[in-house]
Amino acid sequence: MQDETLNNTTRSELSFVPSTEDDGKSITCRAENPKVTGLFLETTWKLDVVYPPIVTLRLGSTLSPDDIKDGDDVYFECHVQANPQWRKLYWLHDGIVLAHNTTARVIRSNQSLVLQKVTRQSSGNYSCSAINAEGETVSNQLELRVKYAPLCVTDKVVIVGAFRGENLNIYCEVQADPPPRSFRWKFNNSGETLDVGKERFHRNGSTSILQYTPVTDQDYGTLSCWGQNEVGLQKHPCMFQIVLAGKFKNN
Repeated sequence: MQDETLNNTTRSELSFVPSTEDDGKSITCRAENPKVTGLFLETTWKLDVVYPPIVTLRLGSTLSPDDIKDGDDVYFECHVQANPQWRKLYWLHDGIVLAHNTTARVIRSNQSLVLQKVTRQSSGNYSCSAINAEGETVSNQLELRVKYAPLCVTDKVVIVGAFRGENLNIYCEVQADPPPRSFRWKFNNSGETLDVGKERFHRNGSTSILQYTPVTDQDYGTLSCWGQNEVGLQKHPCMFQIVLAGKFKNN
């Protein structure tokens, strides 16, 4: 601040760089004469500090980021501070703009984003972006992790040709979040359905490996495998059709 007096006129000059926190505050210039008690002159200016949006993304307050499962509803809140007011706001999933799509259960409402009945495809990084006359700002990213029960890596029935007495290793590979903690197997032929003993298979990460040897005609049929994690049991099993070698033709 500098003061200058010339011919009974005093000029005071204040230089400062306002911050966003100064927007809406007031600056007052007040002149007093120490020889005249109780008299003063003053002028007040209200600051109008313009700046690009300040954007913060938050997960809905009722949600726990470590406990979101397939089928849950999820919502985000985009908090924006800006002067002038933001005129456009949009959402991004892994850097791609999200459109309002009720069919896909993606609902944009003012500064909120609602994802209804999320699936594993909903996982990823989310952010929001706001634009005003001063510029555009993209918020922080929030990672959405959707936990889901095991699913087969392949949704087709796998045909396995084997001779009688041939030792087979059948690989049941699933994808899941978190990884599967256990598996179970069943065997079905035209006559009966049997549980496969746990001593005949073991787990290696997200894969269960079954040792199987067909001996008689009754040992040819369908093997089914289910994985299970903390979300639940696999809904549709992985299936392997065991057929007698020589009768199997790969079309």
